[in-house]
Amino acid sequence: MMPRCHGLLALLIAGAATSVSAETFLPSIAGRLVDLAPQGDGADQLIANSGLVANVNGAQHRPIKEFDLSSIAGRTVLNASVSGQIVPNNSSDTGQRDHQIRAYQGDGFLGTNDYDAPSDLLGSVSHPSGGSSGFDFDATGYIDELLSDSNDYFGLRVNPVNEPQGFDVLVNAELTVDLLPEGLEVRKLNPTVDAQAFVGSGISGVNSGGNSLLAYDRTTGNDDRVIMEYNLASIPSTAQVSHAWLDIDIFSFTFSQFDRPELRVYGYEGDGAATPDDATQTDTLLAASDPVQRGGAFRVFLDAPAVESILSGGASHFGLLGVGDPDHNQLSWWASEASSFASPPSLTIAYSEATPQNADYTGDGRVDAADYTVWRDSLGSTSNLAADGDNSGEVDQADYDLWAAHYGQESSGPEIANADFETGELSDWEEVVTPNGTQLFGFPRVESFDVDGDGESSLAYRTAVGQQSIDFNNPAGAGIRQEVDFGAGGDFNLSVDVAAASQAGGFNSGPGRFELLVGGVLVDVVDFNESPGSISPGEVLRDQLTADLIGLAPGVHDIEVLILRPFVAGSAIYQYLDDFVLTPLGGVAVPEPTTALLAAFAAAACCGRRRPAGL
Repeated sequence: MMPRCHGLLALLIAGAATSVSAETFLPSIAGRLVDLAPQGDGADQLIANSGLVANVNGAQHRPIKEFDLSSIAGRTVLNASVSGQIVPNNSSDTGQRDHQIRAYQGDGFLGTNDYDAPSDLLGSVSHPSGGSSGFDFDATGYIDELLSDSNDYFGLRVNPVNEPQGFDVLVNAELTVDLLPEGLEVRKLNPTVDAQAFVGSGISGVNSGGNSLLAYDRTTGNDDRVIMEYNLASIPSTAQVSHAWLDIDIFSFTFSQFDRPELRVYGYEGDGAATPDDATQTDTLLAASDPVQRGGAFRVFLDAPAVESILSGGASHFGLLGVGDPDHNQLSWWASEASSFASPPSLTIAYSEATPQNADYTGDGRVDAADYTVWRDSLGSTSNLAADGDNSGEVDQADYDLWAAHYGQESSGPEIANADFETGELSDWEEVVTPNGTQLFGFPRVESFDVDGDGESSLAYRTAVGQQSIDFNNPAGAGIRQEVDFGAGGDFNLSVDVAAASQAGGFNSGPGRFELLVGGVLVDVVDFNESPGSISPGEVLRDQLTADLIGLAPGVHDIEVLILRPFVAGSAIYQYLDDFVLTPLGGVAVPEPTTALLAAFAAAACCGRRRPAGL
């Protein structure tokens, strides 16, 4: 899809992957809303299946269309555009027509509330008497946000600005959405650091901490550039990148009648710090945008092969450098410091992982003689591929060579993704809320805190849980969950550090109860609600959830921590998690595990323990 002339621009530059699926939607709801005497009190009439638009004789007529997006719920939007025509309804129309095309959150019903529902301007059209206007405006940002918030209806409304006499009519409205292919891993990263840089006249420097960032290629003096670096801990260096894009929230820009600002984006291997040298990293061009048309959400697709090349270098951070318009227009967007009221500049990478080569043909965690037997007995097979270690589709000599090269190795066991939250976000974790449970607004999130009490802070999960309605006998709250592949199963130790901290003005008798569950089975508890039973202002309670998982069945199991309080949420009592550690006991899992079930180890895991809190 070509970039749209308004709204959230998208640019696929040479070399970027374009394997996408497109969906076209027609309105499921249509009608006209009329305010007979506009006084800001909403619509007086609604007329189904009418597309007339007018601002005439003291009345406003606003046509609306709503599109049902439930069929693409949960999908990732690459591009979206809404198109249509506004044409004259009769030959008696006179004067210039000016209309706004706006987007709003629909509900699948034609109602008077749609007349002035909160909306975003997608673009404007105008035409002389007897003329018509076609439009095709970008709606990517709006559609993306709707789907992210689990809303199923996109609303389109025409607000007449100037309609001297007679009526126009909205026709042929449709919505087109390009979707990311299913089956890809998608990571949306917020910056570890974003900073203003200046370069020129043999000097350079970096300033951070401001609310906005400026890309400005000046005619004289220092150029303003933008450094953004993103933690790559959640993305493997071997990722096969399908798509990548930068989303920014434009704050302001300058332009002339015939010239709009453009943005050039370069990539480099970063280290998590903004330095003057980063402002000169212009060897790898990832994108050059089309001209910016308006403020707000703005997306630029990056060259996928070039992004993959930078990832393969194994750097801890992905660096992006924003460079200004070569025609010297200014472009500013909101920085991460403004995240309380604007979107920070985010980098999204969609990728697949190469199937790893594996010489453990028995799946017992060891490469040994038993694996050779599996290879020998299936040599030449294209159907029994247990010993197809190089994924070639046939068991052959190369699979023997792979076995020989790895003979004697043992697996390190299953892994918990983002176990220490050093990605700076909750990627790989699913938020869980119990019945009658809730969290304070803005939680959960990742912040720096000394959870284990070693005197050093690190990124950790932070929340503030409680009940929706008071029930002293049934504590409630929230937590996080992750599916972990335990392979062949066996014996493991699982632990996670926990803490509760008070910023309240007085004592509180509900610091939090921490429950550790595996596959829905409770395996350990730290109950600060019971012991010590209260928390003082400024106090921090620390402990560790830990359990031996004996005879764990093969396959995938949920690891979950729930945090519960017997009071409603609202107090400044915060709970923390950090450093999930999963360790095989006795090396690796035993070969050919039998029908051991989760229930088999539940009794052995001391789930009823109560331990004094550490300070």
